Amino acid sequence: MVAYEEGERVMAEHDLKTWRVHETKGGLKSHVYGSADRSVWELAGQLKPAIVLADDRALRGWLTASGHTVMGTLGVLSLAADRRVIERHQAVKLLDELVGHHRLWIDVSTFQKVRSYLSKKSRR
Repeated sequence: MVAYEEGERVMAEHDLKTWRVHETKGGLKSHVYGSADRSVWELAGQLKPAIVLADDRALRGWLTASGHTVMGTLGVLSLAADRRVIERHQAVKLLDELVGHHRLWIDVSTFQKVRSYLSKKSRR
């Protein structure tokens, strides 16, 4: 799986320290970047799950900086292939479909790293 880069972790820790909130109509606090992200972060803090599933880069950073283990779609796909829940060639095909047809946005270098990881393993 692709690890979270050190620079991203440092930025996330900074963002978490400077996190601004505002009151919503119901009196609940909501993060300026979105109430859904805030809800996930708060729920993770309350439930303390073994893994939090999240794809949003900023949310992943905040969760990681808060001490949570985070996995996104690419991590789930890699883990499924590693544990032989799906074949590696299927994982590569699914990755291509997620990016090409379902518009999962990831940067090119991350796509190449994950695709290479899955492809190399599938040749064994």
